[in-house]
Amino acid sequence: MNHNNWKWFHSVGLVAIIVVTYLVGLLMPTSQILLMWLLTLMGLVIFTMLASHSITGLFWLGWLIDEQYRMSLSRLQMFLWTVVVLSAFFTAGRKQWGQTYTFDKMTLVWKRCKQHQ
Repeated sequence: MNHNNWKWFHSVGLVAIIVVTYLVGLLMPTSQILLMWLLTLMGLVIFTMLASHSITGLFWLGWLIDEQYRMSLSRLQMFLWTVVVLSAFFTAGRKQWGQTYTFDKMTLVWKRCKQHQ
């Protein structure tokens, strides 16, 4: 594998994908949570494809091919689970970002007393 494929547009593209994904989470209303998750998922997939293109020279399946030019099912599973879990985590964090929580001591005491009865 040729490991000298990294060009300036790879760096610019990766930073641009991070910025766009962040802005999508920042500017999109939390009522459209499914669309926010799908766009975050798409951003992570494109980020992985661009990073793998810079390493292997292959855009579509570069993340799936190992050092011996074999496709790996374990890499596919790792990629899919990582992208799904990370995008869901980022989206859930964005959903909770603008909300404030208050600590009500009386409510906690009341709930605790009610459970012991």
